[in-house]
Order: sequence, then structure tokens, then C-alpha cells
Amino acid sequence: MHRLPWHVKYLDNIIFISFHIVLTIASVRPRLVYLHDFVCLPVSVLMKLLYHYCLVYDSHELQAFKVGFGGFHSRFVKAIESLCWPYINGMVTVSNSIARWYISSYGYMPHTVILNTSQFRNTLDRSLCTNYIHRMLGLPANAKLYVYVGALERGAELNIP
Repeated sequence: MHRLPWHVKYLDNIIFISFHIVLTIASVRPRLVYLHDFVCLPVSVLMKLLYHYCLVYDSHELQAFKVGFGGFHSRFVKAIESLCWPYINGMVTVSNSIARWYISSYGYMPHTVILNTSQFRNTLDRSLCTNYIHRMLGLPANAKLYVYVGALERGAELNIP
């Protein structure tokens, strides 16, 4: 069976998601739409013009500089975000630096920063956990462990010295 090129599958996904958004907004008629992906932004802005809701954009990363995307994608995302920016009522992001980038690139936007790091002190008794993973995996107590939680994709490599 012939596989479709990635850009055809990507376009198919955008059409499917956009169609779903249109149907949902037309039937629900929300007062607020909260979106967290660039792909949903253009259709959400168009529907806002028809249904007059509050639109909040949650950019938990710089959409124009996503890992694995380059030149054309970056310029395309910036152009779309720039066109949609005046129609967005507020923004949520995970760091002050991301918020500053958006504001310096597109203009001021009421925003909230919700850090994706814990703000509490860990009070767990460490003596209970000493070498727990080592024992569970049957490794020597002095074996170094590297845990990587993230996307396994080009550009998100883990560089170990």
C-alpha cells in the first residue's frame, strides 16, 4: 500500500480538526474557547468572528520554533499567529520568557504564566528511597541512571558529556 507524504497527512488532520471545531462551536455556542495548539488558531478566530466568544491561546511552547520544524514552517506559523493575534483575548504560557517573546513579536496581550515546575518542597524521607530503582532493576548501587522524559524526535536529543 502506498503511504501518503507527511504534508498530505498533516493537511488532512488540519481539515478534520477544523471541521470538528466548526461543528462543535456552531452547536455549543460557547462564551469561551481555550486552545493550545497553533493548528486550531485560524479556524477558532474565524468562528470567533461569527459567534463572538472570548478566545484564549495557551502556547506552552514557542509554536514557531517547535522541535523538528524549520524555515518555512517557522515563517508560516509566525504569519498566522501575527494575523490572528488581534482577535485573541488572552494568553496562557508556561514561562515568562515565552510570554515576553510573544509580546515583543506581536504586541501586548493580557497573559498568565503557569509554571510547569513544582513550587513545593519535597518532604519525602529520602532514606526510604535510597537505591530503590537500583534494587528494583537489579543494578549495582553505584550505577548511574539517566532518565529522559520528552519527545523522541529529531532535535530533542539528549547530549551527555
